[in-house]
Amino acid sequence: MAPMKIATPLCLTARLLLLPLVLVTLLGTSARGQTTFAQFTQDNNTEPFTFSNTSETFSGTTTGNLTFLTPGAPAGAHAATISLSSSAITPATTVGPFLFQPMDGATNILSFTRVGDGANLLTLTFTGTFSGFDGDFSATLSGNSATGNTVVYTSDFLDFSGTTSRTFGLTAGPDPDYSQGMNGFLNDFSTDLGGSFSGVGSIAAVPEPSTWAAGVLVAGAIAVVAFRRRKVLA
Repeated sequence: MAPMKIATPLCLTARLLLLPLVLVTLLGTSARGQTTFAQFTQDNNTEPFTFSNTSETFSGTTTGNLTFLTPGAPAGAHAATISLSSSAITPATTVGPFLFQPMDGATNILSFTRVGDGANLLTLTFTGTFSGFDGDFSATLSGNSATGNTVVYTSDFLDFSGTTSRTFGLTAGPDPDYSQGMNGFLNDFSTDLGGSFSGVGSIAAVPEPSTWAAGVLVAGAIAVVAFRRRKVLA
């Protein structure tokens, strides 16, 4: 891993001033009622996700933890296998100091599979855009269905049918630095990832199968007791 770089005060100030412009450009203005329903972290700093300039792909697999923030969803940090498969069709573009790389492949998927039982904690099918300062050591991959991106969520534990729009944001620390190659796409880099997932509208928790089973057993027991009481009274 390359040595950590320290931004000068002037450089840091410029980034802080320009950051809102980047976010508005990519995600649009924040929608009223937007709710972050989950977030994730990696287990380690091994930079398991890689962008390949040759194949124009961004992919990798690692382990980490996904935490639901929706009331009623399974509590705590869930150990998960994190898998990413995505690709770019359109070359990167620069706007002033910014470098934008569309991730607009036909099938881009980020999945979180729970360790132990293989449950689908969360799967994101997406298109989006990598953004950051050209030559910098940080970048963001984000998407917003309200601005034309594909952002589709599925989960064994959440129901997204009540959402009107959905967003995601993944933070990366490209190594080597975030830059454009001679073919127009990003240069090779490896990175760790972390991020969060949001939506506008109703996001409801779905009871786990064990909860449904317990409910069925209780209902059955109540029905049996009621039946026996009716027989005694008869």
